[in-house]
Amino acid sequence: GRVTDDKDVRLISAFLHRYFNEELLDDEYKLSPLEAYYAPKEGSLEEVREYIRGLPMDEDPQVYGLHSNTQITAQAQAARQFLDTVISVQPRMSSGGGGKKPEDLVTDM
Repeated sequence: GRVTDDKDVRLISAFLHRYFNEELLDDEYKLSPLEAYYAPKEGSLEEVREYIRGLPMDEDPQVYGLHSNTQITAQAQAARQFLDTVISVQPRMSSGGGGKKPEDLVTDM
């Protein structure tokens, strides 16, 4: 889609400037403060694929210029959302007995 918010335009421009510039052609250029993230040297497609396979599976927030605590916040939110979902499918205590079964609640999600 189109980016219309001025703050979003500034953010996207900053990211683009960081990752798409002439310094990227320098073999010493780092894409982030972390050692693993750099532009690989010119080589074959297989060498580039090997470099990509060697990257960490879980990105550190510093890769995107964020503080390390960002990951803690994101994990806490994911855990909270998961627990809210688990609680929402628990059977409810009621005297009417007309509530949905947990399987039906899951199906509705």
